[in-house]
Amino acid sequence: MSDETPRNRAAARIYSKSIEKRQRILDAAAKALAMQGYSEAKLSDIAREAGTHAGSLYYYFPSRDSLMKEVMNIAASRMFVESDALSDDDTSLSPIHHVRSFIRKMIEQRISMKSDYYLRAFLLNYGQVPDHIRTKLRAKPRRTRRILTGLMDKAQAAGEIPEHVDTSAATQFIFGATSWLTMWYEPSGPTSPAKLTESFLDLMLHGLIAARMPPGGTAAARAQVDRAWAARDRPSAFIHEDFLVMRAIVEATGFLPAVWMLNRIAGVYLDIAVVVTVRVPDDYVASAHGYLDALDRGDGAAAAARITAFLDRHDAAMLGATP
Repeated sequence: MSDETPRNRAAARIYSKSIEKRQRILDAAAKALAMQGYSEAKLSDIAREAGTHAGSLYYYFPSRDSLMKEVMNIAASRMFVESDALSDDDTSLSPIHHVRSFIRKMIEQRISMKSDYYLRAFLLNYGQVPDHIRTKLRAKPRRTRRILTGLMDKAQAAGEIPEHVDTSAATQFIFGATSWLTMWYEPSGPTSPAKLTESFLDLMLHGLIAARMPPGGTAAARAQVDRAWAARDRPSAFIHEDFLVMRAIVEATGFLPAVWMLNRIAGVYLDIAVVVTVRVPDDYVASAHGYLDALDRGDGAAAAARITAFLDRHDAAMLGATP
């Protein structure tokens, strides 16, 4: 005898509607996080977007944090679930071409996620969510980062990447640059996905062996550091001046592809300044000049280590998080 009784069919419909409603709530929360940020996303707005009332959210999620945590977990899984697919098994490729293939696939993957509110929510809110949520998220990207760092280590051992390059720091830069593509790149704009991919590959890989800073080349950047510090109490002005520091550095080295990327990303950071709290680290000037001193000495490893340590604190402060 079939179990398809009217009562069972009714129960199945109710269960299906419940699952659908839960998904609508998650989708609405992802959109709210992406558009408003963790501190400003309101349950009332999420409920309205999901077509329900705020009180009903607690039937599906015991707290606001549990809802936000699930959105962030879904986002992290989407970003890094395909890490194995990014590797190329072609044994005929040289180590540096394995690196290039991996980065190309990362860029293509990020471009395909442009309209994904979950990914945008992750990128904007990783530094804002409470520590107990962020701690569990940290394991998500580690596997993919380990794969890329391993590929770069092999290329370095083969003499295809200079010994002074810190492959871990380079991996962090590559992940940051590719992840933020979804925040500013418009596929319908004048730059095609194919052209963007090639530009990024040139920027990232040629940057590993970029020209050294010429004698006295940091003078403009040092002056710009002081202007940025003077604007530290005005978030949008500070972010603008801080980007001009980076622009002065890449212009001095003659690595102009980086200028193109900075110009595109600058607008995104200025928009973010409206949403999040910006706190400039107290050691901003000292750290910046220490980094520039290392560039003047031609010590790429020291410069990379100095700027990586500082940016960890800078980004956390900019997002209003605890370092």
